[in-house]
Amino acid sequence: MAAVFIFSFRQVVSPLVALLVMGYGTAGSIGSHQALLAAISKLQARLAWEQYALERICDPAAIDFWLARQGRLFALESMAVIALSISSPTVTAAGGGVIGSPLSELLPASGRLEFLTPDIGLVAFPGGPGVALLGINQAQGEIFITKLNQLAIDNREPSQILNLAETTTAAAALVILDGCGGQPGGGGFFLRQPLTKKTYRLPGGRVSGAYSLELYGQTIYRKE
Repeated sequence: MAAVFIFSFRQVVSPLVALLVMGYGTAGSIGSHQALLAAISKLQARLAWEQYALERICDPAAIDFWLARQGRLFALESMAVIALSISSPTVTAAGGGVIGSPLSELLPASGRLEFLTPDIGLVAFPGGPGVALLGINQAQGEIFITKLNQLAIDNREPSQILNLAETTTAAAALVILDGCGGQPGGGGFFLRQPLTKKTYRLPGGRVSGAYSLELYGQTIYRKE
């Protein structure tokens, strides 16, 4: 069985804007992680270049389009799922969260279970959350959706959703939230082996340029 990894990357773009990126993939060689680090470096360069324009986006569709464009930076052979959340006070309507395969166009949120591959299920609700279940079949995915729909809207916290994912056969799960329109933003992940759960909130700080990168929950580089 190929080794798998989940990464999370957070950066405070400015005192107004913070970004979270999470992804799930397979690590066939050390080159897999080198490609990931290169993609993150490209993202950081783009954030620095586009910061002024990013702070002036007001339309939720435009911010989601911007996120989807950043997700394409992670169109790597090793990357199966990418999820992004951004916190920006200039976008006053719900938006600022996307999830899907970086190798294809990110689809609009429909609230329906879809499969990226035979064992990767994905559901995204308008206004969030978006959830990817890795190592799941159709029946288990439908059970998960039923349980998720039974949660009150204001109780769909990443920790609650990850607890639901743990009751399925999923080997891992990613949860992403919209970060605009007065919503807190962020997300989290669950990994069964080794058992790991982490959640993140945006904004993560107020010092422009501060960032953190974690792999399997292990911090491999941090700057505060």
